[in-house]
Amino acid sequence: MQALESHLTHMETTIAALPPATQRELDQLLGLLASPPGRRLLAGLSQPWDVATIEDVRQSLQLMRESTLAVRRQAYHALRDLTHAAFFADEQHWALLGYPGPRALG
Repeated sequence: MQALESHLTHMETTIAALPPATQRELDQLLGLLASPPGRRLLAGLSQPWDVATIEDVRQSLQLMRESTLAVRRQAYHALRDLTHAAFFADEQHWALLGYPGPRALG
C-alpha cells in the first residue's frame, strides 16, 4: 500500500509539472473516464473503477490499447506515459534500472 501511495504522490508531482494546456486535456480525459457513459464508451468498463476487479481493469486497458479506434489508443497511451513518467522520475527506482542519476554539469 505504501508503494501505491508513493506512486500516486509522484503522479501528482508529474501532473503538476505538465503545461497548463496538457493538464486541462488530462483533466478532460480523467473526467470522461470517471463518468459512467465515458467509462463505458472509452474503456469498455460498465462498473465504477473502485469496484472493478483487477482483471476487469486489465481487460479494459487491453481493450483500449488494442482498439481500432484512435481515441481509445490515445487515451491508453496517455495514461501509460503518465504512469511511466511518474515511475521513472522517482529517484528510488533509478538503481533498479541501473541509472546512476544525472551527471553534474561543469
